[in-house]
Amino acid sequence: AQQFAQRICYATSVYMYALRRLRDIMSKRDPTRRIEVFISSDDASNMMDEIEGQFPDLYLSMTWHILDFDRERFNYKGFVEGYDHKNHNLLGEAAAADLWLLSNGEVFIGHLGSRFGKVAYLLATARHNRFVPFFSVDGHSVCCEIDEPCGEMKPYI
Repeated sequence: AQQFAQRICYATSVYMYALRRLRDIMSKRDPTRRIEVFISSDDASNMMDEIEGQFPDLYLSMTWHILDFDRERFNYKGFVEGYDHKNHNLLGEAAAADLWLLSNGEVFIGHLGSRFGKVAYLLATARHNRFVPFFSVDGHSVCCEIDEPCGEMKPYI
């Protein structure tokens, strides 16, 4: 589990490992069901190229859904929340669209220490009217925020 209050970006392989685990579980339950994957990224096209090249078994066996925004529109300096870049409105609109896209997922693989990831998870739970199974790549639980040192609680749990 993540032991500190700083978000880390993980390699695509971390997500693919979790996706492979999900595929193994799902194939035992229903080997004919094709898994649909919903991806949120500011560089989805390059990520899909990476998945196709490095994880062809997953790429070919699943259905992929992305919102393909032009990467150049996400270039900014400072904080994404700041008003000092020309595409500020696009960033908010893209985030809302990504959250809607991710809410379609029946399983969540991502950061639960991230407020964005947590909102995506909760929207999926609301959409499906049940708790959605999850793989948390950062080790956070649904109850832990990015600015909470949740790892310090491990001895008390």
